[in-house]
Amino acid sequence: MTDLITVAVWNLGTGGGAADIERADAALDILASYVPDVFLQQDDPRPGAYATQRKDHTESRLGMQGFLAAPNPTADTSIAASVYLRPNVFSQSRAVYPTRPWQLHPCQVRVRVDDCPLWLNLLSLTMCDFDADLRMREAAWLTTQAHPGMVTLAAGSTNSYTSDLAEREAHPAWNEIADRAFRTQRTFVTFDGRRCSDVRPDQVLKDAGYKDLAQRAAANGRQPNALYPTAGFNKPLHGGPQRTDRVYGVGGIEEAVGDVEVICGKTLDVSDHALLLVRLNRWDLKQVLTRPRTPAR
Repeated sequence: MTDLITVAVWNLGTGGGAADIERADAALDILASYVPDVFLQQDDPRPGAYATQRKDHTESRLGMQGFLAAPNPTADTSIAASVYLRPNVFSQSRAVYPTRPWQLHPCQVRVRVDDCPLWLNLLSLTMCDFDADLRMREAAWLTTQAHPGMVTLAAGSTNSYTSDLAEREAHPAWNEIADRAFRTQRTFVTFDGRRCSDVRPDQVLKDAGYKDLAQRAAANGRQPNALYPTAGFNKPLHGGPQRTDRVYGVGGIEEAVGDVEVICGKTLDVSDHALLLVRLNRWDLKQVLTRPRTPAR
């Protein structure tokens, strides 16, 4: 057992055709080389029996135990989020499956680190890609995992933008975006008629106490590429690459962050999203998970 717990976050978006299966296997080869202890996967199209088949294959290839969110029967897609855990890293695990108000159901697994009294909530998620107001409600649901005494790591595709002033300069210039549908989906209109990047989910989460772990790592100066773009590559009509895949933590978990790394290069041959790696110091995490529990209510 190492002193670090490595969390991988990756939107693979691979389907069921032969070419996609080959690409998915190539992605698993890349992922396996980093030996993650936790893998939070998003946007894997898994229709019908194919879901179980791909989950079993991923478990076998990575040597991990998987949990798969159920598709939303009211949505017009079977995209699923999943969580994979390396055996013996955690002493217990328990899956829960949130549904409302999510367009795409997240996958949530609660784990214990050794004999620590507090659970660590792990959430793999994809926020709605077409409705800014629904994204804000999804972010509002995540605040239910941020009450005193709760320790949560939530990561995935936010389909929105960071509210950090230093990063706003990289947001798309919306008056220049030719894809008007995309512009509508990723923005909101203020009371005085201004169209702005949808930063509201980020604001909701930070108001509730969540920390953007990449910003935390960058502020510490140990990981200069923590704030690199993660999506939007080769999509000139969408304003260029953006940091829309993000990792949030609450309850003190930010104190255990060693570094956050954005892996591009070869990962973009198998997905249009970069791979994120978050390394947590196990001893520091145990300190967080052994604090006196404060009743949430």
